Amino acid sequence: MRTCPFCHENHDVMIDCEPMKKSLARMRAKMDAYKKEKLDEEHEWPIQEHVVKLWKAHGFPCAVCRGMVALCGYVQVPKGHPAYGKWYDDVDVDVHGGLTFAQRTKDGHWLGFDCGHFGDWWGTVENGHGFEHPGKIWTVEDVVQETENLARQFAEMAVAGANDTRKESQDGQ
Repeated sequence: MRTCPFCHENHDVMIDCEPMKKSLARMRAKMDAYKKEKLDEEHEWPIQEHVVKLWKAHGFPCAVCRGMVALCGYVQVPKGHPAYGKWYDDVDVDVHGGLTFAQRTKDGHWLGFDCGHFGDWWGTVENGHGFEHPGKIWTVEDVVQETENLARQFAEMAVAGANDTRKESQDGQ
């Protein structure tokens, strides 16, 4: 048995800690409420003043924005798309650092990623921000390319979803 760092009692495993279980349940409830707020309500685009570039790729509106410390890429999916209304952790795509943003607006559902991960250089040499040993320096052009990669995956997802729907309706006849 070891002393639990959470409640300071002795447990075989941390999962046996009742105060920790209650705390995790409260955190999950708060996260679920946060997800519901972000996904069930329509919001204005939160960082309009930070937009660096807007364009369409593979039929989807795209944006590159300056986040708090790094450039970010976003793609908007419409109602009816398989990713519409999903939290970013629930969408299976291959994009730099994984999806880190999901929010519904009056125009659609935006999903995005950021370039402020370990190994990314998210500042400039002049201001000294970023990690000690700069990794990839993400330019606007790099983020545009990665955003277009994300838009391509959403386009493929839409086609696969449409094919699944057609197959289901044919099977039901």
